[in-house]
Amino acid sequence: MKAFIVLGLALLASLILVGSLYSPMESQKKPKKESVETIRAKSAAEIDFTLKDMAGNDLTLSDLTAANKTVLINFWAHWCPPCIAELPELIELREKYKDQGFEILGIVSPARMNKDAIRKISAEAGIPYPVLWGDFRTIAKFGNFGVLPTSFVIDRNGKIVDKKGGKGTLEEFEAMIKPHLP
Repeated sequence: MKAFIVLGLALLASLILVGSLYSPMESQKKPKKESVETIRAKSAAEIDFTLKDMAGNDLTLSDLTAANKTVLINFWAHWCPPCIAELPELIELREKYKDQGFEILGIVSPARMNKDAIRKISAEAGIPYPVLWGDFRTIAKFGNFGVLPTSFVIDRNGKIVDKKGGKGTLEEFEAMIKPHLP
């Protein structure tokens, strides 16, 4: 019996030692977040994407900037209370500036995405701008930010000119977009 206890303790110690030397999570590290300066330095081509909207249609960022639009990209999720809380500000912002060459794209985070919940929230809130199904590749183009909601302003040349992590107010969003409107 004593031999089994010693053998068990030795086995446990070796498992702990091996576990401390190698962790399977090491091979699955998340990509590093990029600094705001690095993100802003990206070319229009580096951040361009094509994603599907809720109706299954493709939408390409460069099509909007080619049409001389300033775009606010808002990454959000249905399970994120601050994301839902800022929807009225985004809707008001879009309505206020849509005739001045401004558009919003709501990109749904792929993490724990529930398309039915997104459709329901979008309908209940009356979101008037395109809501797109996001993917991790698109998030990587925008620097693997770690907070939702996160919003980026893209100027008419297709460049990132501003970023806001966390819930924004109408005033904050206006300050971000106004310098880039025609």
